[in-house]
Amino acid sequence: MRVPNDSSSLVPAQRSDSMSQIIKDVRFIFRSSSYWFSFLNVPRFYNNFMDPARRNRMQPSLLLSLLAVSVFLQSSGRPDPEEGRRIAMLLQGEAQGYLEASLHARAIDEELAQAAWVR
Repeated sequence: MRVPNDSSSLVPAQRSDSMSQIIKDVRFIFRSSSYWFSFLNVPRFYNNFMDPARRNRMQPSLLLSLLAVSVFLQSSGRPDPEEGRRIAMLLQGEAQGYLEASLHARAIDEELAQAAWVR
């Protein structure tokens, strides 16, 4: 998974490819380690994530935390495992930043608790 510098500069094809990769990574984490994330309602997560209006209201730290774990777990099977781990750490740092921002803004909800648990 590549991390773009600025998602607003993506052309539609890149945006679609990025969304496909995100979905693939999220599916990997739920399929390969469902018992780790039994506290997540997976159908509700997907309903929120796949609906653009609901996705805008999701805690970004939850998705970023899930992606960080997924990319990290998949990194050992890739040609350049160090690159995968580097990307996972970048995602984790972003997730932590969003988690702290939500805490400071007192935007505390179920998804924020889930993100903290995944983290």
